[in-house]
Amino acid sequence: MVVFPEGTRVRPGERREYQLGGAWLAVASGAPIVPVAHNAGLLWPRNAFVKRPGVVTVRIGPPIDTRNRDAQTVNSLAESWIEEQQRTLCPGS
Repeated sequence: MVVFPEGTRVRPGERREYQLGGAWLAVASGAPIVPVAHNAGLLWPRNAFVKRPGVVTVRIGPPIDTRNRDAQTVNSLAESWIEEQQRTLCPGS
């Protein structure tokens, strides 16, 4: 299952609040979360019809164990990893 914690696409360099739904689902089921970060927003901006040519870089993080953790903790761990990747994937954005 894929869940986007921000709820929508976000412009590079901007942040939205990470929602707890995906983390809650993972904690309730005991499934790990695998965070993913990418730079597609540089080539296909939010609210833009036109896509720019280029290479989309995708980074897949280490699984986050949800056992014995609450949804807020799991969400914070995923957010920290994703946002750190975004700083290097979209510098200056």
